[in-house]
Amino acid sequence: MMTAIFIASSIPKEEMPTFGLWDLLVKKGGHLVGYGLLAVAYLHALTQKPGGQRANLAPVIWAILLAGLYGATDEFHQLFVVGRGASLVDVLIDTVGAMLGSGLRVMISYRSGSTDGTDRTDKIQRIR
Repeated sequence: MMTAIFIASSIPKEEMPTFGLWDLLVKKGGHLVGYGLLAVAYLHALTQKPGGQRANLAPVIWAILLAGLYGATDEFHQLFVVGRGASLVDVLIDTVGAMLGSGLRVMISYRSGSTDGTDRTDKIQRIR
């Protein structure tokens, strides 16, 4: 996921596709979805516990912080891409996307009743 975000943010402004009236929604929505998926990937890695132990809230917070931090470094990277710049608003949107992605994963895990990460459909551990 980090590679996909880096590649997308390396595209010069002149080469970026435009979506007409939907441009802002598509691009900011891309931030939400991309960083939501990144946070879910971090959360998956952080909640892999031997013996089926239940995870706590700490991995959720770490996943959100790591995704937000990557968003900040990606905005810094965009300072060096022709026609692009850094935006604190984008970092905020990235962090909100990470929160939404993590929250959705926790809700799915809670609803599935999985406590040991062995749920048949998504292998998500229940976060308490």
